[in-house]
Amino acid sequence: MRRSPFLACVLLLMASCTPLIGTVTADSSILLDLNQDLVVMTPGQSSNVTLSVENNASSIYDFTIELGDSTAGSEWVVNLTATSMPQVYPYSTDTLDIVVSLSAGANSTDSGVQWIWVNRTGATSAIELYLSVGTMHLPDIDATGAGVNGLVSTEGNTSLVVPIEVSNFGSVQDTILLSAGAEPDLGGFWANHSANSSGSETGNETGNETTNSTSLGIDNLLLFGNSYTQQNSLDVILEDLGVNDSVARASGGLTLDDHWNNVNTSANSWNTTLRDPSVDWDYVVLQDQSQIPGFPRSNADWIDSRDAAVNLADAIEDESSEVLLMMTWGRRNGDATNPTIYGNFTQMQDRLEAGYMDFRDNITAQGHQAWIAPVGLAFAHIHDGIVADGSNPLASGATFSALYSADGSHPSLAGSYLAALVITATISGQTTVGSNDSISLPTALKLELQQAADATVFNETSHLSYPWESSSGSGTSMGMVRNTPTTGLDASSWVVQWTDPVVRNLSSGSTTTVDLHVEVPQNAAPGAYGLRLYAASTFGNFSVSTVLVIDVNGTHLFESSFTSEQAWLPGGSGNLTLTLNDVGTDGISPSIVPGSISTVGACLVDSITSVNGATESAWSIGLDVLSQSHVGDSCTISLDIHESESDTTHSLMHTIAVNESLSLTVQVDSTLVQGPVQLPSGTVTLQTHLLTNNGTEDLNVSFSAPTMPGVSFTSDTVHVPRGMARPVIVEFDSAESQSLHSEWFVPVFSTDRIGTSIVIDSAVSSNASLNLDYPHWTDITASALNGTLVSLDPGESTTLSFEIQNLGTTENTVDFMTSTPPPGVTISPMIHTFSVAPGDTHTLHVLFEADVDSSSIDTSLDFDFQHQDAVDSTDDATGDTSATDRVSVSLIVNSRGKPLIASGVSEIPVVADLWTTVGITLANGGNAQGVFEVSITQSPNGLQTELSQSLVTLGVGESTEIELRAKGSALGTIVVSASSSTGPEYSSTVSFESISGSLAATLTVTPSALVMDDEVESFSAIVFNPTDRSLDYRLEVTSDLECALQNTALNVPAASSLEVVIYCSAPAGAIAGVHDVLVDVRPVDLPTEVTSATSQVTLPEAFGANGALLLDLVLLNDGGLIVRNGESLTMLLKVENTGNTNRSGILILTGDAVNNGLIRTWNVVPIGSAIPAYNLAPGESVTMELTLVSNGLSQGTYEVVLTASENGGAGEVSLSSLALFIEDEPVPPTGIALPFGAEIDNMTSIFVLMGGYVLAMLLLQILRSTRRRSAEKIAAAEASADARIESMIAETESTPPVEINPLEDGEVRPGEDGAASCPFCNTRSKLPEGKTPPFRFRCPSCTEIVRVVE
Repeated sequence: MRRSPFLACVLLLMASCTPLIGTVTADSSILLDLNQDLVVMTPGQSSNVTLSVENNASSIYDFTIELGDSTAGSEWVVNLTATSMPQVYPYSTDTLDIVVSLSAGANSTDSGVQWIWVNRTGATSAIELYLSVGTMHLPDIDATGAGVNGLVSTEGNTSLVVPIEVSNFGSVQDTILLSAGAEPDLGGFWANHSANSSGSETGNETGNETTNSTSLGIDNLLLFGNSYTQQNSLDVILEDLGVNDSVARASGGLTLDDHWNNVNTSANSWNTTLRDPSVDWDYVVLQDQSQIPGFPRSNADWIDSRDAAVNLADAIEDESSEVLLMMTWGRRNGDATNPTIYGNFTQMQDRLEAGYMDFRDNITAQGHQAWIAPVGLAFAHIHDGIVADGSNPLASGATFSALYSADGSHPSLAGSYLAALVITATISGQTTVGSNDSISLPTALKLELQQAADATVFNETSHLSYPWESSSGSGTSMGMVRNTPTTGLDASSWVVQWTDPVVRNLSSGSTTTVDLHVEVPQNAAPGAYGLRLYAASTFGNFSVSTVLVIDVNGTHLFESSFTSEQAWLPGGSGNLTLTLNDVGTDGISPSIVPGSISTVGACLVDSITSVNGATESAWSIGLDVLSQSHVGDSCTISLDIHESESDTTHSLMHTIAVNESLSLTVQVDSTLVQGPVQLPSGTVTLQTHLLTNNGTEDLNVSFSAPTMPGVSFTSDTVHVPRGMARPVIVEFDSAESQSLHSEWFVPVFSTDRIGTSIVIDSAVSSNASLNLDYPHWTDITASALNGTLVSLDPGESTTLSFEIQNLGTTENTVDFMTSTPPPGVTISPMIHTFSVAPGDTHTLHVLFEADVDSSSIDTSLDFDFQHQDAVDSTDDATGDTSATDRVSVSLIVNSRGKPLIASGVSEIPVVADLWTTVGITLANGGNAQGVFEVSITQSPNGLQTELSQSLVTLGVGESTEIELRAKGSALGTIVVSASSSTGPEYSSTVSFESISGSLAATLTVTPSALVMDDEVESFSAIVFNPTDRSLDYRLEVTSDLECALQNTALNVPAASSLEVVIYCSAPAGAIAGVHDVLVDVRPVDLPTEVTSATSQVTLPEAFGANGALLLDLVLLNDGGLIVRNGESLTMLLKVENTGNTNRSGILILTGDAVNNGLIRTWNVVPIGSAIPAYNLAPGESVTMELTLVSNGLSQGTYEVVLTASENGGAGEVSLSSLALFIEDEPVPPTGIALPFGAEIDNMTSIFVLMGGYVLAMLLLQILRSTRRRSAEKIAAAEASADARIESMIAETESTPPVEINPLEDGEVRPGEDGAASCPFCNTRSKLPEGKTPPFRFRCPSCTEIVRVVE
């Protein structure tokens, strides 16, 4: 008997956890041994174990044997065949048999250890016997609980749900496969579960012992991840599990969006690895950042990951690979940074699962393939299992807690191992249990993780799909199985299905119930049907069965139908046919129960006739529809059928609906048939037609007809009950007709019911025409369009319009006449005589004018419109030749004052906390004195407004000024209204728009000024306050000149201006030209409102005495001014701009020797230019070297001049003439030349020089001796000099000071207050701030130039 792989794993686990031999206490004199330390039994077995006892002492002893404690379950029975061993010689061994048995109800949890104790006098030893329940697979299926001991009675055309008990009587957990009619397809099950596994010798271990020695079928796997993938080198673990080549591209914190950016970047390793032409990737694993997948779907990071997943899938598909999303795990304690959504592991895991599924759905929605490796769900499997056992998964030592590293987020080696197991199971479909990888984890822990991975992928994630599920295989044992009995009328119509044919992970000794769905066809023949039901152990590879018997009883069934081709109309009759069809198995004998037939509603039964057919029974039922019924009414027929074979009665009902017949006859009234019909002018009522309703429903009849010129007609809708006749009354109105004499009236009739058949005078039509004849007449009407009241103010005019309408049949000429108007009023019609055609209307405008000095008038005037028929002088109806229409008009000229209000402005600038005023002119434009009320009728919210006057009395032609004041910052429209307070109401308005005002001053400065280099120039700034209150202003001046203000703060009265003097002088180094002086003034109350003005001050170019250029040319080194022929002389010159404007030019050397053998070379320091040009800003200088070489000049003195010549002839500066001596080459001396032409030779010269040196040394010694003797005299002289100096100092201090620098004319010294008095006008003025004497300024009073000195 072979042990199962599960037993092998148990043995390995026990072997790794504890030694097989161990004692609680031991004595070296008693040695114990068992022939088998581990007893493995399946339930119901028994065995003997031999205990050997060796006396390792030097004496003979008696031994007693007893059983100690046991951790094994109660299903184990251990018996000693003896309890003693007498007289065991020294160093001898005796044996004892122990009988071990295991009862049938044992399971794997009953395994344990039995202790056996051996005692002798003075010593004791014990040994452990390991008892293990062996693997036994024993499924069971029991149908006796269904129906009566497994017999279920039913009839055809029924659906049964039969509960079947499935049990696991084996010793270990098992997955049981169910089927009906045939044994379960265990091969197909394992083919789906592990597509590539190969069976063992006996075939009972298929898919259960797959190791990495068998290829997983995964050649190349590419992983894109972050630190979750990097941790513990997940790619290396995958290769250890059997993946041929696994490559990871990962870095901490990367998201799917980062992976996409890398893949989309040329030369990036992500890009080159994925698109490596030498590698065909089977799958590319995508792992997102650990938090993002569970974020809300509106989160920007989640959206980026979703879009990146779709983009990556597209790129991966381009490489003929498939996407595998690695679902990560919730953090051990949730995520403290997202406590609301990730409060704990479970909450976080649920959200991550939903997120990865949404990623998958978005990928597949774009037509790409994507799978999910549920690593996080494997973590959850372990977590939930610990919770189900009542333990704490977060406790130290718990398997779940051990899946994480110390941070509770990244995986430990166990966590990474579990992730790798799930990935391989997801892709290959092979079991991971029993993997012989080399990962350094305890065997028991690896087995637990392998089982968790298998349970997650194969048993707990039916909502996910896997790559291996698409492989070929029967698959019949995994789904709803269709099984059919082998007997019956139509065996193929039976359907037998399990709710779930796979009972997963059923614990040892457990029983569960699975529903079996059986659909019995309607035509199933009566009799007993046996269904054999199977339960197979997927690990034990064998099955058991039971039989479920379904007893199908015979049936007497029929189907009923009512048919009729009758249109059921009110008052009509017809036949309804009832047919019964036999649909049972044992025939029918039906009959109508006498007296059971009845009706409810709009019909009655008048006959019943049997109509028997070959295969059915039928009756014809005659019905009469009530005449008072209407369309939509119904009639329900009820009757009972008695079926005698089954002795059952069935009630049947059928409802018919009443239909409708719609028919209308129209006849022209008999009095009008002969026509034409003579009608008078005006309104007349005629009975034109007769309507007859021949249908089954009441009708509402109306008509329409083409219009006739000048004739209108109306008629009410005619209600015509069914079977009744009603006349049509039409009212004709020819008041607007002009020329109608004979016309056809063609009405078109319609009803309120669609489908009505309308018959007119025996012809199917909807119109019945009448010929109408009208006489000739004349009729003119006149009316005032805008009323008959004319009300004028003096000096006003208005127009009153009259409408004249010709209601006759011929053209009329109309004359306008009016009564004489009162004095002061003129009435002028636009035209006096005009023509109006028949049916036309003419509008006459009459102008009314009242003089300015018109008095009050209230009278009535008559306006006559006399008309004459232009064709026929006689009215056919009246005989009149002409007629007049009169309109009376009331004329009123008011006596009143008339307010007229206006303003010269339309905007009011407003400022918060400041009143702004505008003027308004109010005048009386009426003919009498008026009292006028002036008010503000509209202003913006938040704006304060007020008027200087609100009630004004003005005579005729008088006017007055009113002030409108506003304060605030609200913007909008202000409306001021003036209205009469007496007499007829009259008003006048003026509108203003409030705009943002300002406290900013108006600033004007002297546009330009001229400042000399050593003077102070003054000019003016005028500050104007445009507001209506006194304001404080602060002033500032800005310039690159030295400028100051006479005053920096001013108080300017309302609507006034003040002058401020600005002083400016040129600072040292100021450049000649135009300089801007910017003056800013801002109100103290609103310093943000700055007004600026700019003046331009011109600083002229500075010149030296007599207009000399301020350019210095200095000869720094003349080089000795001697040039020997064949040698050179170098001069150093400096050019410096001491003026205030740029200087540019070139140095020129002139003289007789120049260009006559004197060669010159220039070097501009430090740029090295050979051209002696200069370009100097004020204060800049440049140094130049001039090298002179004599080329054949005769020895002698030559005059040369150095000149700096300005560009453009602006001037020049020259050095004084230089005497340059040209010397011939020297002749070597032959001795020393003495005065008076005497010479000595070289040798004599040497002796003379040596004698001179000796004499000099002697004189030096004499001087040193003399200096020592004079030291005391020198000290006495110094003391005498010091005394004399102190005396001179004392005399100086006692002498009054004498002013060293007396003031010249036009000079002043500044006072301590920074002011000085003008020496010309004695005005004391504040001096410019920031200026250091000496400087000049212009007196603001007398405008004289004053020099300020220290």
